[in-house]
Amino acid sequence: MLKNATELRDCREQLKVWDEAMTCCQDLVTVIKAQDTKLNLRVFLKGSLPILRLFLSQGMSVCSVMFKMESQVVPQLLKKLQVVTRYIQTVCNYSKVSKDSLIIQQLPVVRGLLENILLSVKNMVVRNKCTDAFFMGSMKNKDLKGEVIHSQVRIFI
Repeated sequence: MLKNATELRDCREQLKVWDEAMTCCQDLVTVIKAQDTKLNLRVFLKGSLPILRLFLSQGMSVCSVMFKMESQVVPQLLKKLQVVTRYIQTVCNYSKVSKDSLIIQQLPVVRGLLENILLSVKNMVVRNKCTDAFFMGSMKNKDLKGEVIHSQVRIFI
């Protein structure tokens, strides 16, 4: 826990930096959605990994410490993170359908990172006794335009 006012101020400043970083990532997702060439998708995925790794190793601890003190900022930051991670998941789905070998090579690392982020967020919510705020559902596999990938659709007769 925080020992003094200086640590609290430092955590607030770090939280602000992480919030701004996630806003930038969310804005980048908007740009990539509009310009979704294979090259852009590859560069986006490759560039997102270090940011998400750093967030997992440093940003999540800041969010955990500030969860109750900054009850508006932390959930908003996590929502921005969710936009980014969902789009990354969409890019992963697209790579399997389009058979983009350069993206497919990164899938194990990407999926592992996304899973670790999810588990870290879930643990933070559990530690703060806010499990009602956490809902985990099944995502539909969608292409880059948001359409459900037909190979994933089941038809019941």
